[in-house]
Amino acid sequence: MAAGGDTRTKRDASGQIFTPGIRRRLGVLTALGFSSRLPLALTDSTLLALVCLYKLGDAAAGRLGIAFFVRALDFSLTEVGAIYKGLGIAITLPGGIFGGILMFRWGLYRSLMIFAVLQAISNLGFLVLALVAKSYVMTVIVIALENFSGGMGTAALVALLMAICDQRYTATQFALLTGAASLGRVFVGPPAGLFVEMWGWSIFFGATVLIALPGIILLRRLRETIIGFDTAITRHASIR
Repeated sequence: MAAGGDTRTKRDASGQIFTPGIRRRLGVLTALGFSSRLPLALTDSTLLALVCLYKLGDAAAGRLGIAFFVRALDFSLTEVGAIYKGLGIAITLPGGIFGGILMFRWGLYRSLMIFAVLQAISNLGFLVLALVAKSYVMTVIVIALENFSGGMGTAALVALLMAICDQRYTATQFALLTGAASLGRVFVGPPAGLFVEMWGWSIFFGATVLIALPGIILLRRLRETIIGFDTAITRHASIR
């Protein structure tokens, strides 16, 4: 063995080649319980990217929501609190419940895809608000649609995270995945602000629809994997 450690490649039973770097990474994943549930090729890349990107477009639009209503539409802070925050929370909860009901009928993959598309389309409502004069009726409609679809998307994403988690390590894995899912909201703020300064609100909200596309594309790529989660969940429920 070399002084610097094991630098040899190894093969599994199927002939798959594992470099020392891959073996170390798989050792960490095994300790956390991820490798026992996820396809090897997707464990640390595509599926994790989906978790991070699924609600990125929604997060980008919402990150500057208060600034948009105050600066661009001239709403008061009281109006923003009552309409954007108050109504938004009130609509998000029914959206999550309705999304959960639909998931029982549609399954996880179909729900994730439809809700992702609805989240992206709902961002166009903000684009409309940026182009028209201040309108309370239009604002209420847009906020209701955006938060309702966002609630459905959140319900589906939480279901995906729970499907990914190994039951032996649920708390650890769910905490890690929830943190990964929130990265977009954390880091999208500064670039979004610069984008608005350069291009304006209407172009920004149009761009948030495009920002949602990578998540939708990754979701389509992972179709069979997510359908497999649905099948495993159904089988486990029937056994119990």
